[in-house]
Amino acid sequence: MDVVFVMDSSEEVTQNNYRDQKEAIKSMAHSMKVPSGRSRASVITYGNIPTLVVKFDGYQSFNSLENVIDRAPRIGGRRRIDLALENAGRVLSEARSSVRRNVILFISGRGDPNSRNLYEAAKRIFNEKAVLYVVAIGKNPYFEELTAVVTKPRDVFNVSSFGNLGRDAEKVATSVQQRPCK
Repeated sequence: MDVVFVMDSSEEVTQNNYRDQKEAIKSMAHSMKVPSGRSRASVITYGNIPTLVVKFDGYQSFNSLENVIDRAPRIGGRRRIDLALENAGRVLSEARSSVRRNVILFISGRGDPNSRNLYEAAKRIFNEKAVLYVVAIGKNPYFEELTAVVTKPRDVFNVSSFGNLGRDAEKVATSVQQRPCK
C-alpha cells in the first residue's frame, strides 16, 4: 500500500493541535507497517498552500520518517483543501502501480470560500486509482462538502477533537487497510 497523508496546518490549527495530527499520522504509518517494504508513505501539509514534507522514497527507516514528520512546518493561512488535494494527486503519480493507493486528508474546518470545487480538485487522485479518506476533526464537520469527495460516506471519519486523534488513529488505519481492493 502507498498512502499520502495530508495534514491541516491552516491558521486555525494551533501548534498543539498540529502536533496531535503528527502523532496520529506516525501512529497510522506504524499500523500500516511503513516502511516495511510492503507499505510506503508520503506526507503533505497545507494551509494557504500545500507543501510536500516527504516523498515516498524520502526516508530510510521508520525513525527517519518520524523525524521528518516532526519537523514538518506549519503553513498557516486559509484552509485551501483544493490545493492540498491537487498536490496529493501529483504525489500519487510516484506511487507504485502494483499496490493499493490511498490518500488520508485531515481537515479541521470549512475550506476557504475561494477554493475550487473539491471534487474537481480530487479528480487526479481518482484518476490515479486511489481511495480518498477524510479525517474530519471537530464536533460539527461540514459533511456535505466532505462526502462530495469520497467514494462512500463511510470514508469520512469524524473525530470530535484533536485530543481524540491518537485514540481514533488506529481505527482509521484499520479501516483503510481492511477496505477491499477495487
